[in-house]
Amino acid sequence: MYNDVLSPKSSYSVVAMKNKTKSYVDSLSAGYKDKIVYNAGIQKVVRKPDQVALIMQDGEKQVFDKVVFACNADQALALLEEPTEDERSLLGAWKFNDCRMVLHQDHSSFPKKSLMQAYNFLYRDQNGSFEVSVNGGMWMEPGVSKKCNLISSQHPNFPIDPEKVELETILRTPIFDFNSYPTIEKLPSLNGVQNTYYCGSYIGFGLHEDAVSSAADVAKLLGVDFWDPTGSSGTSG
Repeated sequence: MYNDVLSPKSSYSVVAMKNKTKSYVDSLSAGYKDKIVYNAGIQKVVRKPDQVALIMQDGEKQVFDKVVFACNADQALALLEEPTEDERSLLGAWKFNDCRMVLHQDHSSFPKKSLMQAYNFLYRDQNGSFEVSVNGGMWMEPGVSKKCNLISSQHPNFPIDPEKVELETILRTPIFDFNSYPTIEKLPSLNGVQNTYYCGSYIGFGLHEDAVSSAADVAKLLGVDFWDPTGSSGTSG
């Protein structure tokens, strides 16, 4: 998790989890590792007073006590068979921006490596439209070798040699406007209604920390003990 990008102590400071992300993901999931299902192809969520049914792509139905939507607001709304008026209003206000992200080793559009920082911004005038790409030098990340040459480019506005691309994907980020912003303080009121809960970066200001804190809030509502990295005590059920 990144904090204090403009810290009074330095121009860039980082709070990094010990032993990296995978270690605590593995620890958190250890108790139910054999029950995790990937690429389930959920098509619809049907809620009843005493249960929630997930309808899969092949028509299979799986029944649970509660459901947590750890995804974007529009994705959650699309899955609900019968959303409430509040869900239509609060979740429906959100739109998301598709961001192209490329992990590559093409340094041709950048200064020499010794001059690059953790975040490098390239500004270009594209036919009268001002475009910015955000590029991360992966060797600046905690625990990564300085010999690493990988660059993570979001919204790349420059040519990238296909032979030097390691990964390409689409990231979706929430759009904060006059319709979505006013819903932020109201979104937590949806939690618990019809055994349904929501978490994500849009329940805040689009940051990683907002996704984590909203998930912690859901955990509290479900009576789950959890470790709080901020140092405050967990909540017991």
